[in-house]
Amino acid sequence: VMDRDHYVPLAVEITDIIEADIPFFLPLLAEVDNLGIEFENVYADGAYASFETFAIVHHRYRAKAWFNKCENWVYKPEGEPEAIQKVYQGYWEESDFKPGASLQEMLDYLVAHHNPGPVGMYWRNRYMNEWEQNQLATQLNYNHRNAVESFHSHIKERLNIERYMDYKGVHKVERHVLMTYIALLAVTLCRAQHGMFEGMANVEYLC
Repeated sequence: VMDRDHYVPLAVEITDIIEADIPFFLPLLAEVDNLGIEFENVYADGAYASFETFAIVHHRYRAKAWFNKCENWVYKPEGEPEAIQKVYQGYWEESDFKPGASLQEMLDYLVAHHNPGPVGMYWRNRYMNEWEQNQLATQLNYNHRNAVESFHSHIKERLNIERYMDYKGVHKVERHVLMTYIALLAVTLCRAQHGMFEGMANVEYLC
């Protein structure tokens, strides 16, 4: 996970090349949250756009999820307010059930009670509407994710993260990557301490 504005790595997980990345998405966001870092937008590839992800990003973190629109997405009637209310009414025997709850309260309630599916459907339906009603503006917002690819190129070219990665074993690779990020954070911290917030993570002219 990286900060889009300053190209600063915030959390990292090293995995085997055959291991799927998707299960690490929400735990990495939780790690950033545990550090006390607040965020308003989350940009990621559409592969991470599960219903649970939409629900957690919007309700646990009160942020906006931005994903590229996938071709296999379809409108989900289960995500409409009437359907949400019906699911919520199923909890009427619970001690924390609130009659006459607002839509926001019902969505929060379902997430808190580990039922994020309908909540994620609700938000993905609305996200699909955004794409359909104003595709250009939505695409421009999602394109902020390009900063992630720029960051990867920056790391590969300026910190030789691939050039010297000839280790065998994920633990040795992890050590190499973490040392690279620690060096980057040291540069960033030094600049911040001197009031320099432009190009904080730039190491192009350092040796």
